[in-house]
Amino acid sequence: QDIAPFLVPANWFRRKESEILYKAEMEGYRALQANGIYAARSLYLKVLMDQMLHENLKNYSERLTKLNSLAVDRLSLGLERPEVVREIQIQHLKIQEDVNQLKILLEQEKRTLTQALGFPANTEIDLAPVELPDESRLLNVNPADWETVALKNSPEMKQYDHFLKVIPQIKKEISFAFLGVPSHSRGTAGGVFDRLPVSQGLGFATGPQMKIIKS
Repeated sequence: QDIAPFLVPANWFRRKESEILYKAEMEGYRALQANGIYAARSLYLKVLMDQMLHENLKNYSERLTKLNSLAVDRLSLGLERPEVVREIQIQHLKIQEDVNQLKILLEQEKRTLTQALGFPANTEIDLAPVELPDESRLLNVNPADWETVALKNSPEMKQYDHFLKVIPQIKKEISFAFLGVPSHSRGTAGGVFDRLPVSQGLGFATGPQMKIIKS
């Protein structure tokens, strides 16, 4: 192992395992990036909808302000009942609270979106509106038409396939461990697959090790 590690068969299989697990990790990064893009896109649309809701609530609050002022004047002239004016004032206060809470939520969402886009946290962003399709003109979507494409291009499925491909290599590594155990790490993610047991020699441990790999 020290003089000629390339003569140890287990090292050949470990090298192949590292190649496959490297590809698996690359697919994992692709999946992470894709999920980040999807989350940012969803948050972008959510901010736009919350902005529309905020504007509508502000307009409603302004109308209630005028209505409240009119109701107070009518009350002072004895043309309105106190309980009606009180109800208008309560509704006005509730709407004002909703406007303030939604404003805080929008600020938090924009900060999160700014960070997701890679901008400094204090950057002011102005979101361009998205033209939503006319629901009445949308055609029914057949999920079966998209399922094959989604599975074929899914980084998670490709990563899973790499994990399945590496199993036979690990089996061979265990089988040839009696000629020496591998000396380098398995994979690139900090050697997380190094925890799979491989003992030197064909002894009682080989059978249980094979069962672990099979599971």
